[in-house]
Amino acid sequence: MDKLTIEFIGLVAVFIGLASLVPQLAKTWRTRSAGDLSAAWLMLQLVSYGFGFAYVLLLDAWASIFGHIVGGSLTVCLLTLKLRFDAEDAGRRPAAASNPPGAI
Repeated sequence: MDKLTIEFIGLVAVFIGLASLVPQLAKTWRTRSAGDLSAAWLMLQLVSYGFGFAYVLLLDAWASIFGHIVGGSLTVCLLTLKLRFDAEDAGRRPAAASNPPGAI
């Protein structure tokens, strides 16, 4: 298989992978809620993108290099929104001590 065909297959895979992050990013932004997202998963994704980026950089696979840069950036956006919205939610919740069980 020639290099152009291989790069095209990689580019298709990259765009499908990136497209899977966009709806989650849009929903998180629209609802201003990231409670359903796992911070641990997002951090592991970032580590994965980092190692994957190093790997495809060494292979000189430009479609995947682009995908890892953009995918990592979208994951950083999701993690930032999660931390921000979780902090905002925590600030809006009443303190547990101010409302003890059984109080009227």
